[in-house]
Amino acid sequence: MIPAAELSALRTVIERSYVSDVTILRRTETRDAQGGTRVTFVSAGTYKCIYAKSPIRPQEREETPFVQGRSAWTFLFKTSVVVLPTDRLLADGRTFEVVDGSIGSEDLGRRVIASEIV
Repeated sequence: MIPAAELSALRTVIERSYVSDVTILRRTETRDAQGGTRVTFVSAGTYKCIYAKSPIRPQEREETPFVQGRSAWTFLFKTSVVVLPTDRLLADGRTFEVVDGSIGSEDLGRRVIASEIV
């Protein structure tokens, strides 16, 4: 187990490398005039992070009417940043869907796996 002071110091060093501003878009549902719901995404905040294409092999999925390639990206935020599985991330004019975002008690940051929406 890493002592709390050492873990905090390591996190501070890692956070200095966060050079990208990423906006977290939170999914919301509102009622429409026909009695149904409409899904929209609203900003839950903009945070510093780093992100890069993940070394995970891209997948191809059939999306009517064509096959769409999806590649995974890894984002690293401060541990205090909340990212939900239904969120989207907006980075440098590109939008990503969150696939997984978890954190352990001794992690140096919140690691989020996302796929780009094209």
